[in-house]
Amino acid sequence: MTQRGADALAAARRYEADVVRFLRDMISIPAESLQEAERAERIYKEYERLGFDDVFFDRLGNVIARVGGGPLKILMDGHFDCVGVGDPTAWTHDPFEGKYEAGKIWGRGAVDELPAVACMAYAARLLSERGVPDSVTVYLSATVMEEDCDGYCLLHLIEKEGIRPDVVVLGEPTDLNVYRGQRGRVEATIATRGVSAHAAHPERGVNALYKIAPIIQDIAALNDRLPDDAFLGKGTVVVSSIECTTPSLNAVPEYEATSWRGEEAKQEKYYPTWVLPEEHALVRGVADAVSAVLGKPPAISRWSFSTNGVASMGRHGIPTVGFAPGLEELAHTTEEWVAVEDLVRAIAVYSLIPDSLVAHKDELLAAGDHRVRSG
Repeated sequence: MTQRGADALAAARRYEADVVRFLRDMISIPAESLQEAERAERIYKEYERLGFDDVFFDRLGNVIARVGGGPLKILMDGHFDCVGVGDPTAWTHDPFEGKYEAGKIWGRGAVDELPAVACMAYAARLLSERGVPDSVTVYLSATVMEEDCDGYCLLHLIEKEGIRPDVVVLGEPTDLNVYRGQRGRVEATIATRGVSAHAAHPERGVNALYKIAPIIQDIAALNDRLPDDAFLGKGTVVVSSIECTTPSLNAVPEYEATSWRGEEAKQEKYYPTWVLPEEHALVRGVADAVSAVLGKPPAISRWSFSTNGVASMGRHGIPTVGFAPGLEELAHTTEEWVAVEDLVRAIAVYSLIPDSLVAHKDELLAAGDHRVRSG
C-alpha cells in the first residue's frame, strides 16, 4: 500500500458508518425497473447532503451529481434499480431489511449494484475535501432502468442530456478488480404462423407451435457450436420465451417503456460487445488507484453478463472500465451480500481514480471523438 493509498483508506474509514447507513436505506426501498421514484429521492437527498457542486434529476429519472469543472470528464455510474425478489420465502434474510451482520450487508441490490452508488457518493465527498484536481470534472450517475434495458440510461444521458464523458467507470460487481469488457447480446423474435382450428379437430388447422419445435432444437444445437473467445468466454444462445398469439409479431424486437418520471424510452434490443485494450490509459489509471489502496495489482478481467457499457463503449466508443465491491456470482440471487470492509476500500479507490487519471490526461483527451474500437 502506498502512502496516498493509506491516507485515502484512513479518510474513507471515517465514513464507514455513513456509507453503511446509506446502503441499508437504499436496500430497504423496493425499486424494480420503472418503479424507482422513492429510491431516487433518497439518493438525491444524500447527494444534496454531501454538498456536491450540482445535483439534479435528468428527464429519464437518473440522479446526477457533479464535482469539479475541469476538461477531463470522468463519469462514475451505478444503477440503482433492481430485479424482483421472486419467492420471499427462499431468502435467508429479508430482501428489504438491509441486514447488517458479521461485517456483511445482505439484501436485494447488496451486490447489483447499490454498493457502488453508495461508495461513489462518499468517494466524491472525500475528493471534494481533498480538492478536486483543476483538470477534472467528476460526474456521478445513479441510473435507472438498467435491469429492464441495460445501457439505455447512459444512452439517454449522452444523447439527450448532453453529458458526454471522456471516460466511464461502471459500478457492476468486480470483487475490487478491474474489468475491461463483456460479451454483447441481442434479442431476436422468430415467428411461425399457422391456421387456427378447434382442438377437437386439429387436422383442420396448422399448429404454429409444432412448426417452432424443430427451430428450438436447431437453436440448442447452435449453442454447442458457438466459438469460445480466450478473453470473453464462450458465446451462448438460448430460447427464453415462447408465446402463442394471433397477431403478427415484429421481426426486430424493440424496447419501449415509460420511466418513473414519465419519459418515453425506445431502442432496438441490441447490446454490443465491447473490450478496452489492457494497455489503455484508463485501465492502467484505475489499476494504479486500486494498487495504491490494496497494496497489490488487481486482476484485469471481464464480466460474464451485460452492463451499461453496451452504451458508453459499445455504442459510443467512450473508454469504459468497471470497478466495484461485491461478487459477480451473487448478483440476482437470494444470497446477495457485500463486505463492509470492501465498501471502505472501494470508497478509497474511487476517490483516488481522478488523481490517477490526471497523469494520463493528455492521452485520454487525445482520443477526441472517442472512436475507440469496440469488441
